[in-house]
Amino acid sequence: MYKGQGRLKEGMSRMTNGETCTGVDPDGTVKILKTVEGVVYAKFSLAGKRNENDELLQEIPFRVFMTGDLAFYAICHGKENSTLHWCPWCMLSHANWQDVGHELGELWDLEKIASVAEHVLATADLTREKGVTTMALIWTIGIDRYVCPPLHMVLGAGNTILSDFIGWIDKRDGLERLPQTLLDARANYTEAVSDVEDFKEEQTVWVQLEGPQLAQLRIERNGLVSFLKRTTISDEERNAGLVQKTIVTQQIKDLVQEKKEIDDSLKYVRDAARAQKKELESEEKEFPMASRAIQAVIKQDYLKPNGVNQAAHHGGDLTGPSVRNLMSKADVIFGGIKDMLLSKNLGVPDAEIIDRCERTATCLTLFDGLFSSVYKTTEQINLDFEGTLAEARDFAKKAMAAWRSLGLSVTLKGHLVDDHVCWQICLYHGIGDYNEEFVERLHQEGVRTNKRVQTMKDRTKKYLHVARWQEATQNPKVKEIQADVNQKRKRKRPATNEEQVEELQSQLRQRQRVSTRLEAASTCEQHAEPLMSARNHNVSDYRDSRPDNN
Repeated sequence: MYKGQGRLKEGMSRMTNGETCTGVDPDGTVKILKTVEGVVYAKFSLAGKRNENDELLQEIPFRVFMTGDLAFYAICHGKENSTLHWCPWCMLSHANWQDVGHELGELWDLEKIASVAEHVLATADLTREKGVTTMALIWTIGIDRYVCPPLHMVLGAGNTILSDFIGWIDKRDGLERLPQTLLDARANYTEAVSDVEDFKEEQTVWVQLEGPQLAQLRIERNGLVSFLKRTTISDEERNAGLVQKTIVTQQIKDLVQEKKEIDDSLKYVRDAARAQKKELESEEKEFPMASRAIQAVIKQDYLKPNGVNQAAHHGGDLTGPSVRNLMSKADVIFGGIKDMLLSKNLGVPDAEIIDRCERTATCLTLFDGLFSSVYKTTEQINLDFEGTLAEARDFAKKAMAAWRSLGLSVTLKGHLVDDHVCWQICLYHGIGDYNEEFVERLHQEGVRTNKRVQTMKDRTKKYLHVARWQEATQNPKVKEIQADVNQKRKRKRPATNEEQVEELQSQLRQRQRVSTRLEAASTCEQHAEPLMSARNHNVSDYRDSRPDNN
């Protein structure tokens, strides 16, 4: 027994020391043994038998998987704080996985992590390489056994897509009715950003037109300098060379000065844009999101009635059930929002509103189709393995195409959809059995436990109370009694017509949901031009309306 340590630390210590399992081929077995007295117990090794005469009743094989959130995976791999830039499973970075159709990255394993970690530790001025900072903390579970977390992928996709849509509603000029001071701040910022774009274009044009000439002049001057160092040239040649060198040097100075003026101007307008952004952020705080009419209508009339609620304990993000409702009812939700926006005759083109709403609904529906396959258990997938895998790959490809068509950057969770989730479905015939939702439920159980013991000051009493509660609730006999009581509480009566109607309606909704997914997949454009952001739309409108626009 590992005295003084909790169950988590005890388990981690045993795994790290290889005492209980490997998780890397070959996997372990649990030995069920019985003493001479008839006591049945379990051990991971026959070396742990209580007595040499104990009988081996059965060996139960097992495989070890790790499930949790991506930040936890990174810590286990020795790559803490790397999830924004590096993948836990392959060696691709955030920049690599943005491209459509990119090459699959080389997969990590424990030996490769060890090799990179040794190089980092041996190099004085190197603190991180490909995300790796130290040796992996757990050496008994292979990298391929870390399961792509379905719940966190669902949460990441749903919250990102909805936040992007709400951000467009909030920042697109002409949608929300805002105070004049905030409108002025936005107009000033838009003008400042437009100035930045103007000077960036001027800089690009200069580099393309004058850059080659500047490079050629510098090459010519270097040649003249080398020519004038010769001792064999005549005075006439030397004088002509000096004159030409003076002319070339002046031309170089003129071009360098032109470039400096453009660079200085660009720096000035960038500084001005930063100052305008700060003023805008200050004005935004004076008029909080909750006070904005269009967003309030969307939340109260379209999201909430469809079971999409922002949870205060998750920082305003949607929880699992809300995200699933958002995805499964996306066509209804965003169809209603589209009609509402069009009916208000706002200062935004109808085509832009229609395109934004329809693309958002399609993207959410495609992710709904993907996760319907991801959450299938091994037993369910084996009924039609090839068909389910093909369906998952199709939805994954089209969901990420729809994601990119919204103009969204591909996050790590998006990269998992692109490159890894279907690989693991194929590898383990489904990952629905390994999803991490039970971990999230344990968080909620922890909150309830803290409430039960929050008035206890003595830590020992608090610990003993929690331990006894856990022992009682996990006792199989207690669970059996609870299940029996719950069953007896149920009213035993024949199903009514209303219940039968509800069952039929539920089946109809499920068929409609499948039909909506397939329709979204059939109409999804694989290479649609990404939508412009609200800011870019505002800048474009401003530049089109300028008096000096030609």
